[in-house]
Amino acid sequence: MQKFVKIDVSKINQKPNNDTTTITPGNDTVLGTTISTSTAQTTLAVTKKEENATTAPTTTSTTSPPTSTTEIAPFEQPKEGRLTKKVPSGYYCKCDLKINICDVNCCCDIDCSESVLRTFACDEEELDIEEYHHQEGLQSCEVQGGLFCLVGERRDTTRGTFYDSRLKEIATKRKWIDIFPVDTNSKDKIASSYRVNDIIKFYNETSEHVEPFNLPRSLTNSECQILQPIRFLQDQTTECLRTSLDELESFTTTLMEQQSHLRYLRLPKAEIMEHCLDQDCFNSSMQFCSFAGLNCRSTNSSESNDDDGELWYCPRINFEFQHNYTHLEGLNIKFLCGRAELFDMKGDKIWTRLSVKFTRKNEEKFSRSVSGNLGYLKGKPLIVSNLLIPENDTMEDIRTKKYMLSYFTNGTRLPDDTFRLKLPKSKRNQCVLEDQPTILFGEDSWNKCNFSPQLNVTQDSNFTEVCKILQKGIDDILLHGIRLKFPGTNLDEVNWFASMYGNPVNRSSDWIQFRTVNVLNEDVTGSVSPEKSNFKCNNMVINVRYQFFHAQTTVRNVPRQHVLREAEIVFGPRVNLQFALEEDIRVPVFVQALVVSTVLVDTVTGRVHVVADIDLITRHFNVRGFTRG
Repeated sequence: MQKFVKIDVSKINQKPNNDTTTITPGNDTVLGTTISTSTAQTTLAVTKKEENATTAPTTTSTTSPPTSTTEIAPFEQPKEGRLTKKVPSGYYCKCDLKINICDVNCCCDIDCSESVLRTFACDEEELDIEEYHHQEGLQSCEVQGGLFCLVGERRDTTRGTFYDSRLKEIATKRKWIDIFPVDTNSKDKIASSYRVNDIIKFYNETSEHVEPFNLPRSLTNSECQILQPIRFLQDQTTECLRTSLDELESFTTTLMEQQSHLRYLRLPKAEIMEHCLDQDCFNSSMQFCSFAGLNCRSTNSSESNDDDGELWYCPRINFEFQHNYTHLEGLNIKFLCGRAELFDMKGDKIWTRLSVKFTRKNEEKFSRSVSGNLGYLKGKPLIVSNLLIPENDTMEDIRTKKYMLSYFTNGTRLPDDTFRLKLPKSKRNQCVLEDQPTILFGEDSWNKCNFSPQLNVTQDSNFTEVCKILQKGIDDILLHGIRLKFPGTNLDEVNWFASMYGNPVNRSSDWIQFRTVNVLNEDVTGSVSPEKSNFKCNNMVINVRYQFFHAQTTVRNVPRQHVLREAEIVFGPRVNLQFALEEDIRVPVFVQALVVSTVLVDTVTGRVHVVADIDLITRHFNVRGFTRG
């Protein structure tokens, strides 16, 4: 219970959860169709398929026959602005999370060429034993025992053993060392390309030496103590404490001054004798931005200060490398600066963050990120969107017309953070909405922060209006980005949809409308005490829980894909808030997300069964002795 506000429950939400019709985004044969529940989506797809043979079956159905047996042509090189990827039938690559661009160290990505794959550490991938088949890797335990062997694998009795000369290189990859090794480290030898995890180096024109590019890191007690090299194609972020603002300024100044005589190597070289030529090296560029990453300009730090002469400090520095998988093409160092009161201070110490990111040049023009190239992957963001409904459309138009989801508008648009369902976070004991965390698939979260609006409240104020303004500010945090289905109506139906798949499809049956639960449409009221020392806001909502239910199913002949089935916004009980007139208004706000429940879908009856996660139960109740059955 908070000292700055007295809270008591006024009404427990008992509204029955009746099935409601949903508005369907439009762009195919089932668009504009009314759907009552997520179970009906499966029935709808089957019915439409029987009515029209040209309708594509939903990808979640394992019994629907394909509409065409024609194989898709081999993958073409991406064209600027194209946001779809043509892939062969049955293609699945777990680490392929960018459309039309090769993912770093993803050895099964169809976008990667052979020359790029040679720079990856493909023999160090994590192996999924469930994806192994006979004659494709692990030996049967009947043939060879040991820690890594397969017990009772399925064998194809019609296939015999054969000799494949293409497997010679793999078979001889691990062998005894040469008795008389040949020296391959000639000083004149130039490496043809970088490989993943190679150390990034630069040529120091002052010392005339090639040196590794090191950044400070924390070893113990959060302070910067050691130097660690940056490695090729490996993004990283390090945070540590500086003992004072003067130490931070000294580090930043030294880093800026060094850039004038540092030349970064495009390719790894053994030695450079005189100076580094432009075809071999490049200079870095620098930008100075506000602490929020806006208003960037190429200028020195002294010109980035306020007009009143107050010093700016740069506790966040982003190193953005451009690469072509085999070599480096450029480096932009972005300094995020601001006044000292904007930063997280710990006494006289200040938190600093150094981030390293590798990106393809102009990647945003022809690529977009997804949360899994078929089903969702654990730890990847849930994808949400809304229908684009013109403001002048009437209620009848909204019920009958077909609308497109904003995720698919403007063909060259890169889906950004607006398509992520975000949560508020607490910063300096206040709710903030910038740089907030995202709801991730398969991960639960519980967020609490304090909302402090700037309201001028006196004894003569209209307290009902004050409480309505307060509730609107709370709603902006609880329901950040959520839009109503019908403008000016209540929260019984919302214009907010979640993609069933990690790689969204522009088809209505592959998006799920959020269902609202426990919505009580009662007006917020306010009143002042007889002695006018405090006032009360009644029927307030300060708690919301987002619930997501998913299933494992076969998608495009690929089994065990996590597909979203239902999405809910559950409102907490209505509460009364009592404030003292002479104190600042401060309200605790609670937002939860539950994404770990398992839903099993009966492919015959279409029924949905919710099954509790035994690991979650064990952790929650601290119970011992559970076993999986």
